[in-house]
Amino acid sequence: PSPARPGSAFVTPIVEFVRGTEMSGDLGGGNLSGMLTLAGTAWFPPVDGTILALEALSLSYSSVAAGLHQLRQMGVFERVSGVLLGQFTAVDQEFGIDAIPRLALEVVPGIPIASTRHFGHSHNSRALMLGEQVSLCHIDSVD
Repeated sequence: PSPARPGSAFVTPIVEFVRGTEMSGDLGGGNLSGMLTLAGTAWFPPVDGTILALEALSLSYSSVAAGLHQLRQMGVFERVSGVLLGQFTAVDQEFGIDAIPRLALEVVPGIPIASTRHFGHSHNSRALMLGEQVSLCHIDSVD
């Protein structure tokens, strides 16, 4: 296989917008638990202007809610250009794949939010190139 390149299907997931119709910036973030573990340390990733991509494998709904609220209290959502929600595997299985996007609408203030099934821990997950510039936009389906 050839290496991933910016803009390829390997690194640019198919998204569905929950709020807004477009976002662009460098991809940042990753696993929600991993990010929160770095909160308050010199190793917390830079987020200014990024698309914050978040996913989790085994967190409960209440843990994801607490994590999103913590990011809000840290001022992270005021600094990013948008939020890209990946798979939240345990929550998706227990409450459905729309549970976390609905939660994000309540917790994340006024910025674009998109979701994708291609970022997380499943067989169809794609690698995201953190640090790469990406533009995501709403695309009308063609019937």
